[in-house]
Amino acid sequence: MHNGTKLGLLAGGATQTEVARRFNVADSTITRLVTRVNATETTAERPRPGQPRVTSVRQDHYIRQRHLRNRFATAQSTANAIVGNRGRSIHRETVINRLRERVIYCRRPARCQALTQRHRLERQRWALNNRRRQWDNVVFSDESRFNIHHADGRVRIYRCRNERFANICVRKVYPYGGWGVMVWAAINTNFKSDLVVCNDNLNARRYIDQILRPHVVPIFRRRQGLMFMHDNARPHTAIVTRHFLQQNNVRCYNGQFVPLIFVIRLSICGTSSVAGYVNVPMPLIPSTSCHRLSWRNGTIFKGAYTAICASP
Repeated sequence: MHNGTKLGLLAGGATQTEVARRFNVADSTITRLVTRVNATETTAERPRPGQPRVTSVRQDHYIRQRHLRNRFATAQSTANAIVGNRGRSIHRETVINRLRERVIYCRRPARCQALTQRHRLERQRWALNNRRRQWDNVVFSDESRFNIHHADGRVRIYRCRNERFANICVRKVYPYGGWGVMVWAAINTNFKSDLVVCNDNLNARRYIDQILRPHVVPIFRRRQGLMFMHDNARPHTAIVTRHFLQQNNVRCYNGQFVPLIFVIRLSICGTSSVAGYVNVPMPLIPSTSCHRLSWRNGTIFKGAYTAICASP
């Protein structure tokens, strides 16, 4: 802003000495400003080199390779292993900055069961051999709640010091978790149901009136030999729900459960994503677990199943 004013005074006929006295600067400052404008046609200052980097290019490459080879290596351990240009260990923030420059960020690792390669191959072989024979007759169903006004996970903010309780930095908490939408759907290897939006909180009576009667029962009347699978939520295991399913000849899987985890791998247009855990009936090892369906615009994408068992 001041550089533009200085140039304006010079263009109006003022001398460089007069402009320097008005802004209380040296005459050489105005001279350098005029020289820079004549050379670059801009009043922006040249980029300054700043403080030299504490790590060399080779050390930056080593930091990247170290964390790519050992994804659980900490920034502090890497900082202790590197001696910077100043003759001492670098700071952990320096390691984090070098990794960010190469689009490597610190994230929480995904959790899964400890499986050996033999376990994976045997479970996958069993699932592929029995998929067409058993899974084609199973209808998986589940409901999920989606919050409207806030995210479920951790929310971070960027704020200055002493701004913790500022209105723009406070996350408002609503009673009972706030407003949300609960949806239900069912999926089979050969078909899928419509995406049903549940009104109000789901209980046994609403589960029957809004989901089972208009959507599940027609499916089992059109197709014979199917088995209905839902989790052990209270609306699903209520006495009135079980009586309704028995009266309409909807066969559900009931058995003794042991820890067993199945992962549905959905191949979508050449890509794959893990949808979650599912309840799968097995004649040899009966088991169950939770499942979250994978949705996009209200459509469940079908694909190849890959089953992985947690423990023998």
